[in-house]
Amino acid sequence: MATINSVIPEIHQPKNGLLPINIFDRNKLNDPNTLNKVPQKMEKTIYNTVNCLVRYFLKRDAVSAFEPCFLGASFIREEHKAQMIAKKVTGLDDTSIIACVHLASYEECLKSVSEYRYIEDKEISAEIIKNIKVLFNRIMSFMSRYGSKIIYNHTLEGGYSDTIDTGVVPFVTSESLLMLSFNEVEPTPEETLEMLIYFVMGRHSIYPTLKEIKYVSFFNPITNTFYRCSAALISGTAMTLVEEKVLKYNENHYNVESNKKVDEFLSIKDAIEYLGIDEAKFDKIVKSKQLIIDKEENKVSVKNLNEYVQNKRMTNKLVWILSLTSILAIVILVVILLTVK
Repeated sequence: MATINSVIPEIHQPKNGLLPINIFDRNKLNDPNTLNKVPQKMEKTIYNTVNCLVRYFLKRDAVSAFEPCFLGASFIREEHKAQMIAKKVTGLDDTSIIACVHLASYEECLKSVSEYRYIEDKEISAEIIKNIKVLFNRIMSFMSRYGSKIIYNHTLEGGYSDTIDTGVVPFVTSESLLMLSFNEVEPTPEETLEMLIYFVMGRHSIYPTLKEIKYVSFFNPITNTFYRCSAALISGTAMTLVEEKVLKYNENHYNVESNKKVDEFLSIKDAIEYLGIDEAKFDKIVKSKQLIIDKEENKVSVKNLNEYVQNKRMTNKLVWILSLTSILAIVILVVILLTVK
C-alpha cells in the first residue's frame, strides 16, 4: 500500500517547491482568543486531537471519525480500549477533549509503534485544553462559510496508480481542495506538494467535482490564515512531472475515460456518487441491465460505468438534436403560414 506521504520524501523539489506558497493569496482572519505556550512534546498530539474533533463534528459518527485511531491502537493490541475511550467523546467539554487526546495519540502508531507514548491525564493541562478549543473553533468558524457543501475525506478512484494506490483528499468544497496546516508560519513545500498530487489525481479521477476544481487552499488555525491559489496558476510543467515521475501514469495501462485500470471496481456507494443520482434511480438502472453489479464483489466495474456514461451522453445528445430539429421545423412552418397570409 503506497501513500502520498510515503512518496513525498523521495521527490526532489526546487527550493520553494513545485507549488510555491508565494503564488497563494493570503487572508488573515480575526479572533480575539490567543494560544497558550505548551510543551513542545504535546504540540503534535494537540494537532491530531483537533483533527479528530473536526472529523467527529463533521461526520457525527465516532466509528468513521476515529477510524485512524482505532487502526493505530490495533498495532499495539489496544483497539478495544480505544473503542471504550471513544464512547466518552460527546462534544467539546473537557472530558470529551481529554478522551480525544488519548485517542489521537494512537495515530502515531500508524507511522511507527515506537513513536507511541501514553499520555497521562495530568499532562493534559487547562492550557492545552484551551488551545484545542481555540484551534477547533477557528477551523469550524472558517468552514461554516461553506455550509453543508464541504465533503470530508473524498476518495480518488481513477486517480490512483501503482505508485500511489490509496489516500483521500482531506476536504473538498464545490470549487476547492482544502487542507489544514498546523505550522507556526506558512504551509511547507512538502504540504503544497501533497496538495499538488491531490489536485493532479483529482483531475484524473472519475469524479466531475474533482475534475473541475478551481482552487487549492490551506487553512492554518495556528496563525488563523487562509491561503488560496487559482488552479490556473498551477504550473503545467509541475503537473506533468507529478503525472510522469510521481504517479507514473505513462507506465501503466489505464482506461482512457477514467485513467483507472480497466479491471477495477467501485463500491455501489461510490458509483451512485459518481453518477450523481439517488439509490432509487441507481436500482432502476441496474434493473434495466444498463449497469451490472458484480455479485461476488457487490461492486460495479469501472469499465461498465464508463460505458453507461458514454451511452447516456450519446442518448442525451441525440435527444437534444431531435428537439432542436423539431423546434426548427415548427419555426419554418410558422414562417410559411405567415408568408401565405
